[in-house]
Amino acid sequence: MDKMVTLDMDGESIRFTEDGKMSVVDAISVLSNEGSPDCILEKLKKINPKLETNIETLTFGGESVAVADSQNWEIIQTFLLDYLINSDK
Repeated sequence: MDKMVTLDMDGESIRFTEDGKMSVVDAISVLSNEGSPDCILEKLKKINPKLETNIETLTFGGESVAVADSQNWEIIQTFLLDYLINSDK
């Protein structure tokens, strides 16, 4: 796989692999509406190191992209929403 498909969500983009895996950082950016989704992902992994097993890193056009399938995204999203609701960031 060396191509990603981009889905526009109200002016925000989320990239997907051809087999349906979603860019985790793109999804965090859309849901959190914050400027540093990479930092949020790192904080989530510090809170629960097991999240690392839910994320796969692929390279597209020389860029490393953290992706997750829908089942793993549901797990990540649970921690993300808890973080956004309960964290002072």
